[in-house]
Parts: sequence; structure tokens; C-alpha cells
Amino acid sequence: MYGAISLPMVKYPLILSTLAQQAQKNCIALAIDVDGKDHKAVADQLFSNLPKDELYKRLIDLFRLRAEESFIYSGPQPFWILEYRWRDQDFEEYLEKCSAKELLPVWFDKASKAECRTLAIDSHQEWFIGHAIDEEDIERRYGIKYVKPMRSLAAHVFDHAFEYSEDPEDIGAILTWREKEYAQEGFHRLPRKPGQERLSRYDLRRRHGHDRIERHHRLLDDYKQVQNEMSFDEYCTIMEDAGLGYGKGCICDHPDFKDRGFSRIE
Repeated sequence: MYGAISLPMVKYPLILSTLAQQAQKNCIALAIDVDGKDHKAVADQLFSNLPKDELYKRLIDLFRLRAEESFIYSGPQPFWILEYRWRDQDFEEYLEKCSAKELLPVWFDKASKAECRTLAIDSHQEWFIGHAIDEEDIERRYGIKYVKPMRSLAAHVFDHAFEYSEDPEDIGAILTWREKEYAQEGFHRLPRKPGQERLSRYDLRRRHGHDRIERHHRLLDDYKQVQNEMSFDEYCTIMEDAGLGYGKGCICDHPDFKDRGFSRIE
């Protein structure tokens, strides 16, 4: 199931620490939209007065955005293998949650649910849930003002808020590590629709962040050696206390771990 990120409260130039300061606000404010509206009001803003087909498409896009961002932001630690929810049964559960929380128009009945599901699982259509979309797609399709309400409503539906970063380079560096690690466990990021491939906002090939890739990956690979013994928060804390903070050393340099046979991450 989805998990909210548990982030370390340590002073590293790393997305995991900077996002931690926002975690409490995001988790506490699940019932309140960014503009102070309750989620019924947000749902009305997003779903009311739409033709039936347009409502189906918007419901699908909210689900697809959540699926993509679950891969980017979800997990109690950087190595947590999330249950990557995008399948047909996940979509049906999503519609049930929306209905149970009274977020859908009164006319949305069992037949409407079946029609929406049919559109969502049609691989030949633009709204196929097996093809990824991201916040840039939402901005282009609906306008930038729709991104925050859609994220807020998705958090309400799934009972988890993610912590979003303003630094795409840090996210991109961690994401490249995640994609490699997840693939080894059989978890692959959803592809974009053929013909619509592009580099995402977090892809470091759009930026000059390759030095961050190396620093972040070195840190994450080093922690992986002790992940069964401590949390990432604890790892960061003991390394900082030993003067071996981010980029200054490996776990094998720590006085309490020197004789444990850990590898030096180059």
C-alpha cells in the first residue's frame, strides 16, 4: 500500500532532509486544501458541471498523476519498494474510495463507474492508466492552478500526503537511483504513451546535475550496507556526529564500524 515518507531531520543538502521540515504540515492538513477549502469543495471545483466523458477523463488523470508521483515520492526510506498501484483493480478501488468519501456527482452510479473503468483500461485511448502522466501534463491540459488541488484531493482519497520538493535536481538524482534499485525487484516505472515520450522535469539530462547524481548515489549505496541495522535517519545522524556527513566518508570510516568489513563506496 502507499506509504507516507518518513524523512530524517538532519542538516544535509539532500532532498530527504529539506522535505522533512514540511512533513508534519502535510500529514496534519489532509482535510484542508491549499486554499483552505474542505475536500468536498475541492472535488466540486474539479468535478462539478463537467460533461460525463470529461469527468471520466479528469478522474483518470488524477489517478494517473498519483500513480506517477507515488513512484517519485512514496516510501518510508529511499529503498522502500512500494506497491506501485496503477492496475485495473487499483483503479476500481480508487473509484470506490472517491464514492465513499462523497467526492463524486450524485449522478455517478454503477453504470458510470463501469464506463469510466472501460475508458481507463483501453490501451488505445489517450487516458489508458498503463501510460504515465506527470504534473507538466496536468499543467498543459488543465492549467497550472489544477496541480495543487488534484494532489490535495488524491491525498485525501488515499489518506497520504507526499512531500513535494522545489528542487528537481535532488529529486532527479534520487529517482535515478530508485529506478535502478526498483527494477532489480521487478518494479518498473510506467512508460509514457508511444509518441509522447519526453524527459520529465526531474530528468537530469535537462539540467546540469550529474555531480549530484554521483554524490547522492554514493550516499544511498553506502547506507544500503547497514539498512537492516538502522534507519536512514539514524545513519545520517551517526555519520554527522562522527564528522563523516554527506560526502565526507563511508560507513567503513566510522570508528564503530571499521572492523565490520563494509566496502568503501567510490
